[in-house]
Amino acid sequence: MRPAEFERMIGVSNGYISKMYTRRSDIGEGVLMQIIENCPDLNPMWLFLGTGEMHNNSSDSNISELVLDKLLGEIKELSAKNERLKIENERLTHEIGNKSPSYNPSAVVET
Repeated sequence: MRPAEFERMIGVSNGYISKMYTRRSDIGEGVLMQIIENCPDLNPMWLFLGTGEMHNNSSDSNISELVLDKLLGEIKELSAKNERLKIENERLTHEIGNKSPSYNPSAVVET
């Protein structure tokens, strides 16, 4: 399957997956849920944690509801923490920008 087909299947914009990969960004819980819903043969443990086989085996296809709920809870917590950190980063960047001396060309000393 081509990336564009996969993106259409999970309901994200064209180029979304490669952009997230390039930026090493979090794809978010909504996209992960779309992947799980649209790819039932994909092992959620592999998707979330990178452990186990990529594809579900017939004997291994049922992930514990408790484990899945726990993973989704952790994803939600991490997404919320990530958003809080982004806001804090923006606030600190703005604060630093306001405290930095502005550039004054007449203050430059030539040697």
